[in-house]
Amino acid sequence: MRRAVLFAAALGALAAIPATASGATFKYGVAAGDVSSSSALLWTRASTAGSYQVEVATDRLFHHVVAARRTAARASHDFTMTLRMARLRAGTRYSYRFWQCETGTAGSSLACKRVGRPSAAGSFVTAPSRSANATIRFAFTADADAQPQPPSRTPFWNRFQVYRRMQLEANAFNVNLGDTMYSDSEVVGAQGLDALTVRQKWGKYRMNLAQRNLAALRGAAGIYSQWDAHEFLDNFSRFQNSFPTGFSSNG
Repeated sequence: MRRAVLFAAALGALAAIPATASGATFKYGVAAGDVSSSSALLWTRASTAGSYQVEVATDRLFHHVVAARRTAARASHDFTMTLRMARLRAGTRYSYRFWQCETGTAGSSLACKRVGRPSAAGSFVTAPSRSANATIRFAFTADADAQPQPPSRTPFWNRFQVYRRMQLEANAFNVNLGDTMYSDSEVVGAQGLDALTVRQKWGKYRMNLAQRNLAALRGAAGIYSQWDAHEFLDNFSRFQNSFPTGFSSNG
């Protein structure tokens, strides 16, 4: 990657992502997106389809769980899950994690017979209330491409070290200004690997999320993300277009 990188779970620093003795694993960590003063979108990806539960607490040890909801991971969504947790308190730090539930468990959202071990724990802070006098610290970056140069398996540009620096700042949230992955990588030798289908794009996201620095940043604080060109196909850079001499834009 040529530019300082992006995007867009762990508590403080991401603990080693746990593997379960039996049941699902959560290789790509967790994330909290679009955090407001009263809600947040919580995300993870499981290794297998099934029934799951997310729990939200006001402490790191989950002694004070304030919300829990059931959901399901399906192959049609690449085993990802996103839930909106509402009725949260403004200006409050929350911890959250996902569990796999035994298939067929019925009842309320809390009725989950847990299987294996939970995901890594994530953390986020809700926005302060409108009347609060608060100082907010955040960081932003963009452009993330973990594409190796064939036949190497190591990311060509870097391992997203900028995300590690952002995580160490302990920001209230972080902003991803787009190009959260490259459907059309500019790594030499990878031009024939463009992601043109939804499933191919999922693969590009998994490639980026396999980098621990990115997974750790996403779990350490809330994140706000937007799209740019490379989530689709870039249509304006010098690599894709040769503009005539004297070309100008009045836009």
